Amino acid sequence: MRFTLQIEIETKEIIEAKYQTNGCGYLIASADVLAEEIAGKKLFELHGLDKNVLQTKIETELGEFSEHRKHCLQLCLETLQNAFADFRAFQIEEFSGEKALICTCFGVSEETIEKLVKTNLLETVEEVTDACNAGGGCGSCQPLIQEILDVLNEKNYDIIENS
Repeated sequence: MRFTLQIEIETKEIIEAKYQTNGCGYLIASADVLAEEIAGKKLFELHGLDKNVLQTKIETELGEFSEHRKHCLQLCLETLQNAFADFRAFQIEEFSGEKALICTCFGVSEETIEKLVKTNLLETVEEVTDACNAGGGCGSCQPLIQEILDVLNEKNYDIIENS
C-alpha cells in the first residue's frame, strides 16, 4: 500500500490524498475513507493523527471490522503515518538556516520562535502555535517550544529583577 500526498508547502494544506494498493476491499475502503478525511485539511488540523480517532472514523463509516480484518485497517493507518513521516523528512532536508529546526511539520526554526516570543511577548506553547503553527502538527516539538519559552522568560525575569 502507498499513500501519496500533495501538500502546499506554504500553507501546509493537503491538496490531494491518493492511495495505491493491490489489497482487499477492506484495505481499499479504509484508504478511501482516510483519503477523503484528510484532503483539504491543513496539517495542524489533524492533531497528530491519533490512530484511535482515525480508526473510529473509518469504523463509523464502514462498520466495525472483524478480528481477522483489523490488520487491513492497521496497515492503512500505518501507511498514512509513514507518508506524513516522509513529508517531515523532506522538510528537514529542505531546511537551511543558522538555527535549529524545531517544528519539522511546519519548518519553523528556533530563531523564528525566539523572534516571535520576544516581539509578541508570547508566554505559552499555544500562543506560539497560534503565531506560527509550530507545535500544531504532530506535537512532538511542544516540549522544545516550552524550553525556549522557559529560557527566554527566565532571561526576561533576570533583566527585570536586576533593574
